[in-house]
Amino acid sequence: MPTLQHCSNRLLHFFVLGCFLLLVGCDNYPRDPEHTLENVKGHVLRVGVASNGKWAQADGASPSGIEVELVKGFAKELGAEIEWLPDAQSNILEKVEVHELDMAIGGFTKTSPWVKHLAFSQPHHTEKIKVGTLPSRTLPEEIEDLPVHVRRNSQAAVYVKKKEGQPVYVDQLQPGPYLVAATEEELQQLGLRVSDYTLHKEEYVVAIPKGENAFLMRLDKYIDKHSHE
Repeated sequence: MPTLQHCSNRLLHFFVLGCFLLLVGCDNYPRDPEHTLENVKGHVLRVGVASNGKWAQADGASPSGIEVELVKGFAKELGAEIEWLPDAQSNILEKVEVHELDMAIGGFTKTSPWVKHLAFSQPHHTEKIKVGTLPSRTLPEEIEDLPVHVRRNSQAAVYVKKKEGQPVYVDQLQPGPYLVAATEEELQQLGLRVSDYTLHKEEYVVAIPKGENAFLMRLDKYIDKHSHE
């Protein structure tokens, strides 16, 4: 009859064997079921571009913008040429989902409903909407019932309202003896004192096909390396 020690040894043996087989089986991970990274390296990177402010513009002869420059650098690292496809956001995202495009750019954020259908890179930029005023003035701890200047048609108004502030719509933001809501970068450019608190934070990402984990890891590694430069 097997002893308790004998049973323990056999269990340990099977545990070690199972761990070994698991490691062997994972040797090639992460993988791309559609071989995206392998297909792109040294060949062509197919990129959908949706025009969206400073992030991407596809109206001219060649695309421009923050995310366009990011893609150019990534493609150079892979030794790939870029094939640009300008189109509406929904169209390029649908093409990424069915692997007709390798990635899509256009100011997409982590909170996009497309997260159910696509994979998103780690954020390459983070924008914080804050409140500012002249350096000589004191910032309130909250903006409830206070008038706050916001650029007309900007998202800042939405978050001012959520904090129960009163948006004052202007065509162009100017420094003055009043509160202004905008991105932290814009407030600093206006020479304003910036609040410690954040009305809203938005994280911008690149969209790629779901499940292409090797491709995603390579993209994330590139973003992580260059986001601190």
